[in-house]
Amino acid sequence: MHRIHFIALLALGSLACNDGIEVTTDITVPETRAVISLSELATYYSDTLPCASCEGIYTELAILDDSSYFLSEAYLGEQSQSFGSFGRYSREGDVLTLGAADDSARKFRILEDRLMLLDKDGSEIVSGLDYSLEQSDQPTNLMTRPFLASGLLKIDKTQGIFQPCGLLKTWELINDNGVKEANRFFAKQAGKLAEGVYVRTSLELQPFTDSTGSSYKVKLNKISEQLTTGCQ
Repeated sequence: MHRIHFIALLALGSLACNDGIEVTTDITVPETRAVISLSELATYYSDTLPCASCEGIYTELAILDDSSYFLSEAYLGEQSQSFGSFGRYSREGDVLTLGAADDSARKFRILEDRLMLLDKDGSEIVSGLDYSLEQSDQPTNLMTRPFLASGLLKIDKTQGIFQPCGLLKTWELINDNGVKEANRFFAKQAGKLAEGVYVRTSLELQPFTDSTGSSYKVKLNKISEQLTTGCQ
């Protein structure tokens, strides 16, 4: 029965063509977006993002090998250092989340050659402005040039470590004038400094390799303030 019905339909189609009736089929194929895996993510994205109170925020995002990231932000038109922050990233679908899953987290949509900044709810920002970071070549001095960072600082006389907010790892301090300046900054709180205090400080990272692999040592430049609320 089905075979006879199918042949009959073919015959009707043939007759329609012979009678000069044009038969067209309009099929709309939904647009699909290629899924970019974490391993295919570029290691560096940068561009100038819109800013309500300045000329723009020059933003650089480095995706590091250990599932962490480094984000550098410089407010254009202001005489200040860029602020650098570290953290862990996660992914759900095509959304990349920097930091903890709360209101302070940054969310980006993963596109083929760029990342698009989303609002805190993970929705597209509708403003007519460009909120995307373009894939580009990472500068060799991205994390070795001076920048501001927040973290836990511990110094016992000349030995110390710095643990940046957002990461569990700690980095050894280079014993130079920066350590001496930190001791002077906390001259009345030497005991607290040995236990650990949260600060915002200008620093530079100097890469080195030991038996455990590649890491960084921290060169302190100048402490700008003590953070009484920790990393919050």
